Amino acid sequence: MLAEFIHTGVLEMYHGLMAKTYCHKLQHYSRTQLAILGHNQNAGRSQAQTKDGSLKHKFVCPKGTGGWVAKPKYEDKSYQFVDNLMATLVAFKRGDTEVPPLPPKQAVRNIASITRPPKEELLAKHRSRFNKNN
Repeated sequence: MLAEFIHTGVLEMYHGLMAKTYCHKLQHYSRTQLAILGHNQNAGRSQAQTKDGSLKHKFVCPKGTGGWVAKPKYEDKSYQFVDNLMATLVAFKRGDTEVPPLPPKQAVRNIASITRPPKEELLAKHRSRFNKNN
């Protein structure tokens, strides 16, 4: 029902990029991070223009519609983030760059504000709508 109110095209493009270029849904987390960097680098691309300044389009015939439609053609993707990432990694390995350590993870607090009573006490209080004896 939310599809009428929230456009999910950008999210679908991101998932398509991950599946086609970087990894499947069940792949390792570091590949997912690479897909996120690639998506963020290229998410705001402008529509490509011809030499005379008119906007470029591509023409496709989707299976569901049965007719031809024009879609905007965007500027080429940039993979500059990979070069920047590799340069930072080499500088780190040489000792030229220092990366601060990650902050320690906070211990997860129990949601319950009081300690749990003994098992026997909880079972004695238990009532079920399916059990006719209770």
